[in-house]
Amino acid sequence: MSETRVGVDVGGTFTDVVLHTGDGGLVTAKVPSTADQSVGVVRGIEAACERAGIDSREVDAFAHAMTVSTNAILEGDGATTALVTTAGFRDVLELRRQDRPALYDLDAAKPDPLVPRRRRFEVDERVTVDGVETPVDEAAVRALADDIRESGAESVAVSLLHAYRHPENERTVASVLRDELDVPVSASHEVLAEFREYERTSTTAVDAYVTPAIDAYLGRSKPR
Repeated sequence: MSETRVGVDVGGTFTDVVLHTGDGGLVTAKVPSTADQSVGVVRGIEAACERAGIDSREVDAFAHAMTVSTNAILEGDGATTALVTTAGFRDVLELRRQDRPALYDLDAAKPDPLVPRRRRFEVDERVTVDGVETPVDEAAVRALADDIRESGAESVAVSLLHAYRHPENERTVASVLRDELDVPVSASHEVLAEFREYERTSTTAVDAYVTPAIDAYLGRSKPR
């Protein structure tokens, strides 16, 4: 028999619950959200379990979601974010990919990137299919941390070329920045270790943009 799993999404007005029973059944429940989020979550789970005719102690897996990150993006009030990338790839967020709409329209309107160019920083490093060709200089990253701090960044995204395959340089950069800066640092090999520079970089930038809002909502004070 497969696991009995529960997924909960907490919104500003309602808390939604989806329960997948071990025999393949699917049950949903909706309850009002509460000031103490856990109260509404428990009530929703109990309602779903009651409808499914099972005891809540039979639940094997639990997943929790909330709309904090979605709201931060839609309302444009996420963190002031910096991006650290491989030298020569500072503009990936604006260049995007060739399969964009209106490919030949020079006047096509594009959304502003989450990280403006003035807060995009480069590090000298190189990774090939065979591994690290040019190791990152930790002293240079420490110096870069001063520039990031002066930029007013509240969060940092790190996305180096080919880090999805060989993350050693990116891991070093992220580690140094986490030691030097008192802000969250999102590394692409941890967020989305996938091929394609724009997709990986943009996803990591989004993660950095919303992380402080999520940390504040959850009461986490120490940056990750």
